[in-house]
Amino acid sequence: MESSDPVGVARALFEAYRRGDEAALLRLLDPSIARDSSMEVEVTPHTFELIPPETVLVGGRLRIFRRGLRDSPAWWLMTIRDGLWVSGTTHPSEAAARAALVAA
Repeated sequence: MESSDPVGVARALFEAYRRGDEAALLRLLDPSIARDSSMEVEVTPHTFELIPPETVLVGGRLRIFRRGLRDSPAWWLMTIRDGLWVSGTTHPSEAAARAALVAA
């Protein structure tokens, strides 16, 4: 995977998370991104779309286990720069994610 392939980096991030491979995750995260390990989260990505030059729109499901279960569709906007995930936001629908892109 080339660092200039944002979709490849996004896929690698989700795969490393699924495997629980913290070392691989850390290699793909920009050091400025903080982590919250106080809750168990399960993410299942289904679609990856590059929105040039460095945004990847990922659609899938989000399950959060904290005082019960939250299970819902989720859309992530991930900024991939120089092969690292540098920022991201989560949205409840594809429309909301695309609207956030337009508003930015």
